[in-house]
Amino acid sequence: MLEEIYRQNAEGFVKGLTRFSRDREAAMDAVQQAFLQGLRHRETLEGLAGGQARAWLYTAAKNALTDQKRRQTRLLSVEADAELPAPVEDIEDRLLLSGLMEALSDEQREIVQMRYFAGFNASEIGKALDLPAATVRTKLRAALVKMRNELNKE
Repeated sequence: MLEEIYRQNAEGFVKGLTRFSRDREAAMDAVQQAFLQGLRHRETLEGLAGGQARAWLYTAAKNALTDQKRRQTRLLSVEADAELPAPVEDIEDRLLLSGLMEALSDEQREIVQMRYFAGFNASEIGKALDLPAATVRTKLRAALVKMRNELNKE
């Protein structure tokens, strides 16, 4: 059944999603991802009528495309924002902050920049870095403790 739906509808799904996203390659990836998801849920799909299974697969493809575009947008935004200087007015404060940031590991520095300079929350950072939100919060807390300790040394 899944193979038949694929033969009859895959190209139509790609065309519809290409119109939606204006990106044929992304649409093709989303359709492929949806049919792979369909293979994993084959028993569920076989219990549905033909039109319902087709709708399930199209919805899965559209959701995959939407998720892909959100991830791509978020990562581009993170990369652009990560390079911005700290919003500190006083040059002495900026130099101090720069020194504190240098004490952090690359991962900690990235998390601090994303949280405090780009304005992302722990869930958004976790999605961008493929980490659980709780792990992001733990790493952020550790980074802030490290920065506080460096500040107290001076």
